[in-house]
Amino acid sequence: MWRVSDGSLLRTLEGHIDNVNSVAFSSDGQLLASGSGDNTIRIWQVSDGTLINIITTTFSVQSVAISRVEPILVSGGGDGTTLWNLNDGTKIKTLDTGYSLSVAFSPDGQKLASGTIDNKVLVWQISDSTLLNTLEGHTNTVYSVTFSPDGTLLASGSNDGTIRLWNVVSSIPTSSPIPTITAIPTVLTSQPFNVFQIVRYSQQDPQWKNIQYGSGPNTIGNIGSPLTSLAMYVSGWGFTETPETLNTKLTDVGVDGFIDSSIVWSAITKIYPNIVSTGITVSTDSDAPLGEIDASISAGQPVLVEVDSSPDAGLQAHWVVLYAKQGSDYLILDPWPYPPDTQDVTLMSRYSQGNPIQRAIKAVAWFQYFQP
Repeated sequence: MWRVSDGSLLRTLEGHIDNVNSVAFSSDGQLLASGSGDNTIRIWQVSDGTLINIITTTFSVQSVAISRVEPILVSGGGDGTTLWNLNDGTKIKTLDTGYSLSVAFSPDGQKLASGTIDNKVLVWQISDSTLLNTLEGHTNTVYSVTFSPDGTLLASGSNDGTIRLWNVVSSIPTSSPIPTITAIPTVLTSQPFNVFQIVRYSQQDPQWKNIQYGSGPNTIGNIGSPLTSLAMYVSGWGFTETPETLNTKLTDVGVDGFIDSSIVWSAITKIYPNIVSTGITVSTDSDAPLGEIDASISAGQPVLVEVDSSPDAGLQAHWVVLYAKQGSDYLILDPWPYPPDTQDVTLMSRYSQGNPIQRAIKAVAWFQYFQP
């Protein structure tokens, strides 16, 4: 926390074990809520930094906001949009918003806006959970929403490079942005956004297969599928990284990059601030979140998934990149073959192991690339 008047650091609040994606003050300035990729919301006492409560969620928390009127907290993430009692952390209700990346209360506390991974802005009546409006027009994920002080306008910021302003007064149509958006395009439009490009690497490449993987006893060729998949993901956004160079950079980060032979996904942000790890979902004993995977890929954000590389008993962990949907299956970037694949390969053709697709995926590592 910082003092605005002179920029001095007041205190550092520690406890989250993954990226802190969002913070919000209560209206009286006494409490601070923080949402993290570690699937928790933490409530802090501002005056002395005391941790008051921890709220546990199922998926990564992408956004938090606190009502100015009532002691209600809202969170957005893979769980959808959820309202919580700020005083005791109990769940009030969850709105069916899909994967929500941004949330905001109206100044009067009666409405709630959420920006979604499928390019929409949803406006809800809190009292009865009525969906008042679905605002469409963005062509990529909506990362930020906020109401004007008088509650008549709503601003939404998207990965499509635009900020859109919407009338949210019930007597004014809300199906399109207000006219002033076209009057100041240089303010509301950023540079064209990047599109993920296909880059293929093999962990078995002789250039790096015998290099030590992280700080453990193994090599990239042996167990380097997470690293090689991450190198393909990073390179797909225009940052040229081979498994060898990325291994070196993550190793240089120290224990925040590798713990023995286990890669720390969130460390990628230390190297590339535009790429953020937003959490991991383990589905070894449950169905994989196919809806969230589909939404992420539809928004142009590939995901890394863990699969079983062998039909033998036990999990033979292997990571691949899902970058596109093909029917009910996914196209993958697979780090195992050498030379790398030159044709499209689907997940189920190679790694189903006799399972349906929702059981073939054992874990999902979520990332978000933000346009510079």
